[in-house]
Amino acid sequence: HPLIVDPERCARFMLLFDSDKNDLIGRNEFVEAAQFLTIANFLATTQERWKIKEQAEQQEPTMRLARLIHMLERNPQKFDEVLRSVPTVLAVQLMSSTFEEECNARFAEVVPGGSSSSSSSI
Repeated sequence: HPLIVDPERCARFMLLFDSDKNDLIGRNEFVEAAQFLTIANFLATTQERWKIKEQAEQQEPTMRLARLIHMLERNPQKFDEVLRSVPTVLAVQLMSSTFEEECNARFAEVVPGGSSSSSSSI
């Protein structure tokens, strides 16, 4: 089924966030992936997505919701541009030190003894 996420598909997805192209996901890349997934989940599951969609449709076509998601899928480095298009409360949460600390804690669970410069093989 095309919606089943197997380990190979997951690895290919995570490579989108391998900004230094070393086939490893470092701590900062992991945070970017978590931010992306949080926005994707927000856009897919909340009632506020309709408000965002309406606002995006009133703006020029390049800012439409589908284009934002497509933009991130093609180039995760455009995260800052997409971040400016989500509600302020979500953007503040994603950029907070608390969110980063939570991501770092989860990263450390996956990579025991991982330091701030640790990377995990995909």
